[in-house]
Amino acid sequence: MTGESITVRPAATGIMLAVSTALALVLLLLPTLRTGFLSDDFLDLHHTFSLESFTRFVFTGFRPLNEAVYALDASLWGETRPWGWHLTNILLHVLCAILLWRTALAVFRDKSVAALSAAFFLLSQAAVPSFARISGRTTPVAIAPLLGAVIAHCAYITGKKKSHLFLAMLLFLSSLFAKETALACAPLFGLVSMHLITSEKPRLFFRHTALYLVPTFIYLAWRIYWLGLTLGYSESTGFGLFMVNNLATLVKIQFSPWLDGLSVRILTVLGTVLLFTSKADWSRKLLLAGFIILPLLTVANLPPRTYYAYAALPGAALLFGAAAGSLKGRWRVLTPVILLGCFLVSRDELARFRNADAYTRSIIDRLADLESSYPDGTLIFVSGIKSGVAGYGTIWPGAYREALSTIGVAGSGVFDETSFWEEAWPIIAAGGEPECIFTDFSTDSTMVIPFRPSARFDATGIDSIIIGDREILSISDDLWMMNSCLATSQISLFVSDPFDEKGWVEIQPAAIRGDSILFDLESSTAWLLSRDSGGYLHVAGPESDRLLLFSCERLWLDHLLERMEMKAKAQVAS
Repeated sequence: MTGESITVRPAATGIMLAVSTALALVLLLLPTLRTGFLSDDFLDLHHTFSLESFTRFVFTGFRPLNEAVYALDASLWGETRPWGWHLTNILLHVLCAILLWRTALAVFRDKSVAALSAAFFLLSQAAVPSFARISGRTTPVAIAPLLGAVIAHCAYITGKKKSHLFLAMLLFLSSLFAKETALACAPLFGLVSMHLITSEKPRLFFRHTALYLVPTFIYLAWRIYWLGLTLGYSESTGFGLFMVNNLATLVKIQFSPWLDGLSVRILTVLGTVLLFTSKADWSRKLLLAGFIILPLLTVANLPPRTYYAYAALPGAALLFGAAAGSLKGRWRVLTPVILLGCFLVSRDELARFRNADAYTRSIIDRLADLESSYPDGTLIFVSGIKSGVAGYGTIWPGAYREALSTIGVAGSGVFDETSFWEEAWPIIAAGGEPECIFTDFSTDSTMVIPFRPSARFDATGIDSIIIGDREILSISDDLWMMNSCLATSQISLFVSDPFDEKGWVEIQPAAIRGDSILFDLESSTAWLLSRDSGGYLHVAGPESDRLLLFSCERLWLDHLLERMEMKAKAQVAS
């Protein structure tokens, strides 16, 4: 079948492409211009680009050209115009779609297949997490030069011009410096050559694969020279059969909702059977399989996240285009039905994204109102913010300042409740008295509780308190001054929620000492606020042998001082 033209009416597929492109742009892509930033986006708004970008880790990986794209947006749009960043994402996705269309033309030499492939690429749900989120753009930035390299390689095979080969190798190297997605993709070019040239297929595959191993080795040598053997994710060192499950999961996302009901085991078996039983030429089947699998190999040992699926989207789109283009007669009706299903599930995914965006915007507005209500220097500690909504991250606990900066608010005094002592202790140690408030955002109403941390340092002479087998303890002044608790049996501790009179907050164990459990009371916000709120301590566990030893031992202080020292050293080093 190599080199054959699939006979599907160009007019019908041309209309289909035009309609699907319009739907994608108007109903899927353009609405993202009205959305803001989410989760990792807030941490990616201040990148700069220089030659040093080629010698360091960024985005938990070695991705200097991705950093260049972020730096460009930072200079063009700043942090208060998210629509500009989303415009860049749209342009990247459309560029990848155009390059995918050109790739299909170069590989299959059929306008119908190219049109169908581009339509699927634009409408697949696998694209939404990558073009809708600013931080999801890392894979599209790498996929664009990879597709360009395939197009240039096809031109080299056709015209035998070394300039095309050099351009293909340069684009392939650029893809690697954008993201490691194409690290295992050198064989892809050998598969393309086997598909387009009928003679000397095995020898041709190895020869052309070897050509693209050159830029692969250049990239690896450069990376190892500057960064050593360090990997961005600890999971990257694990290998096993679980990778097959991860690959199948990511492939299934491409064809949502049509494969959603299949387990990954059935999908793996079904894919293998189709590979061996379909009537297509083996060079075509291996090429399509390589286009899907090879770009996913670098993330196969990581937990399958939806935005990883974009790497396999070009291969899935080519597979759809080739399969749909071969349909005859009444079977052609399946093509618009499949595309419509992909569009509908993509629209639903985009609705979930907008829900997360609406929640994030409401939280940012509440944080801004709260900060404007208190004088400068007040430390505001927040809890109850959802870190994820509808499958998308919202605001990381340590990124409130970055989130507020996107609406022009400094946010220098807003922190997550878990960082209370880290922010308050330096002021106390210097002899100051920080003004602190705690607030909970788990409900629509904003309840604020003031707190004076130095009150915990006022009492003297308190050593320890031993309490027997009582289940509910009223937290007296003496008990409240205790900083830690040692339990001699397997128990759980709960303190009444100061923001909800009917709720309880569990105090997590800090350490195990022999057969006993050690609790760090003073690191619990609910414990700190319990005296003023008339709090209670609930002991859950065995009915007998509840022996609790409360003491003034400060478990958090040594760890805090160690963290502060490490941060100071890191700042000096940078």
